Order: sequence, then structure tokens, then C-alpha cells
Amino acid sequence: MILKRVIYELYEIDLASLNDQPEWHEIDRELCLEFESGKALYFSWCNEPEQYSVGLLNHRFNENEPDHILDASKSDMWSKLIGQEITPIFLDDSHQVLELKGKTYSVYLSSQENGSWFSDVLRISMKLPKFGS
Repeated sequence: MILKRVIYELYEIDLASLNDQPEWHEIDRELCLEFESGKALYFSWCNEPEQYSVGLLNHRFNENEPDHILDASKSDMWSKLIGQEITPIFLDDSHQVLELKGKTYSVYLSSQENGSWFSDVLRISMKLPKFGS
């Protein structure tokens, strides 16, 4: 799947903290990847296979509309993946870390907040997080 666009669907509280750290973001709602084929994938924290793990769906996790929709495609974190073939790969059985793998670059999703794992937050980072640390 060739990545076309990266959308953050945010609650109001998420918007204020996005510029705090350039190498990672933590959001309470969800991330949407749009592909050239017209397909979209949504990522958020979820409750399976473990309580507070990273989830992946072909539709929104949340029924209500987001407070903010932000196109993050041109950000330093995402711009290297735009136009690239992307493969989502869970790196552990409990789905705490998901790699969005491109040809030469990856972005990582994890269910942690400020280093605490099994959290109801989706952490998006440029570096592979160490599970359990």
C-alpha cells in the first residue's frame, strides 16, 4: 500500500501538546493513513489482544467526529513515508508496538504515555520504543 496522506483525528486536549516533542506525539484519539488505492487504515489504542494495546481497523474507532483533523503528511515524522510502500507489522504478541515500515524508514506506534505501558494513549514515534522500559 502506497501512503498518500497522514491524518491525525484529535480531541481538543491532543492539539495543544503536538508541538511539544518533534520526535514523538501522544494522542488520545486516532491516526488515519490514506493510501493511493483509496483505502484507509485507522490506528488507536484498543482493548485486544491485551487491555490497552495498539489497534488497527479499516474504519474509525470512534463513532463521534473528532474535535480537530490535522494533516501531518508534511511533518518531519511522516514526510519520508509519503509515496512509499507501507507495511504495518506488530512487533510483539500483545500488540504494544506496531511498526509502519517503509523501504528505508519506519514510524512506530505504541500504547504508552510518558513511558508507562498498557496505556489508553497512542504514542507515535520516530524511534523504536523499548517495550517494558
